Amino acid sequence: MVTQSVIVLWLASDTWFGGDDWHYILFRGTVPKADMGLLEPWGGHWQATIILIYRALIATVGLQSHVPYLVVIMVAHLFVTLFTWLILRRHGIRPWTATVIAWLVLFYGSGAQAFASTGPMPLTVGMAVGLGALLVWLHGEGSRRTALAAAALLVLGVMTSAAGVVACLLVAMVVYFRKGVRAAALVAGPAFVAFGTWYAVQGRDAGRIHVAGWSWTDLPEFAFKGVTAALGEPIAMPATGGFVLLAVILCCLLLRGVGEDLRILALCGIMAAFAQMTLSGLGALSLDLDPASQSRYLYLSFILMAPALGLVLDGLSTVAAGRIAGSPGLVQLVRGVALLALLAYTLVGLQGVRRDVDLETAIANVYKSWAYGSAAGVLSGQKVLSPHPDVPLFEAHDMTLMTEPEVLDLLPPRSVDQQWRVDDDNQFFTKVGEEVPGLFNPVLIGGEGFTTQFRAQPGCKDYTAQALSDPLITLGTGQQGVEIGVVSESTTVTTTITREGVTSSAKTWSVEPGPIYVSTTARDAVLRVSFNGDGDFSICHQ
Repeated sequence: MVTQSVIVLWLASDTWFGGDDWHYILFRGTVPKADMGLLEPWGGHWQATIILIYRALIATVGLQSHVPYLVVIMVAHLFVTLFTWLILRRHGIRPWTATVIAWLVLFYGSGAQAFASTGPMPLTVGMAVGLGALLVWLHGEGSRRTALAAAALLVLGVMTSAAGVVACLLVAMVVYFRKGVRAAALVAGPAFVAFGTWYAVQGRDAGRIHVAGWSWTDLPEFAFKGVTAALGEPIAMPATGGFVLLAVILCCLLLRGVGEDLRILALCGIMAAFAQMTLSGLGALSLDLDPASQSRYLYLSFILMAPALGLVLDGLSTVAAGRIAGSPGLVQLVRGVALLALLAYTLVGLQGVRRDVDLETAIANVYKSWAYGSAAGVLSGQKVLSPHPDVPLFEAHDMTLMTEPEVLDLLPPRSVDQQWRVDDDNQFFTKVGEEVPGLFNPVLIGGEGFTTQFRAQPGCKDYTAQALSDPLITLGTGQQGVEIGVVSESTTVTTTITREGVTSSAKTWSVEPGPIYVSTTARDAVLRVSFNGDGDFSICHQ
């Protein structure tokens, strides 16, 4: 387990703070005026536990390194693995079988996002807490003291994420089928009451569940695809997941010599996996997400089905051992094949880790460029004009908060890539629209693609753009920022910023024909503005 953790942390060492991280940084205490508190949902989840973890990390290590944050989710993953092994052993699964299942969980590369990146921390921690509650209850089954301890852990779990709610459901089913409704109510009741109260008061307005674009009949298909993918993806044969699931269910029902408690746990785990995927579908279907592509969901489903897999592996290996016991050579062959299969699974799992880490690194690098590029702009005296990125799924990010002093003080010092700087100047410190930012300062202005020579004198002047050309206006920004007013029939405007020979990526703005204002606070740069329309233009400037 330690070796796996070291490998994953090494692979993920180049990641940085991504989307979910920045939600906790910006909206959960670092910037007092934007603090949403402990009860406001995020991503449809109640995440009070995670918010407290982030507050503690930010207070102690700040943003100096992403590794401490990764350590938290890795520790949660290790606890999930350990608790899985202990739960299987307590149900009579042989040590080597429990170890194999725990190994499958440990190196579950199809769900690597859940332990190699910090975004899914609420899900992984919630599941770890829930499995811990089950283990506590099993340790003192029938004891009121352990029942209350398990209940406390389940309350903590539902305050972590919906994965904690599903884990609570699993524990409730196991206790109910083994001890009855009163015992189940004692263990799981407080958590369900706490979550239900939170949902009624605060959580139902989370905005994560959108029925538009899909129907309720899509949920069963989503859940089935997700659960079967959790079984088929690890062996690189997703299409076989349905057959594997059917075989597992039949074995859980029909294998002889299986303890009743283990059978109950296995079947409850399968039902909980379907419940998990159903809950995930409520949020994912509105985004048109394929369940097989969401490795965090596959991870949760695989963990929930681990007892069933342990039952099947233990039962079938017992039958096989009885049949080949008289052939030592065949026994050695089977063991060798099993070890090779486990090695292949491990290597495939590490490839999955690398794949998810590469994706998370690419996303985090976008945030790093935004953080440092915008910080350089604000520290040079520029003002954010367009606070929200125009990148899909990132629109809710607020650059005005990212450039607050409380956040800038947390960033470790580093040199700023000039490409980051001009890209951020064009995306966040430039604006095109109907609003007037009030930056009508003297400007050096030029134009191309017009039938008459461009005049630099202040005031409003009329021009005619050449046919079949995209007229271009260039503005020298100086030290105070600049703004021009334009009236035209254009429907798109494209801007770029150039400073010291480095030109930003282009940004395209959709506009209505008529009057608009183009402005930027970028200093000592050249703003190029092109229009998609020809015909008459009226341009006003100082």
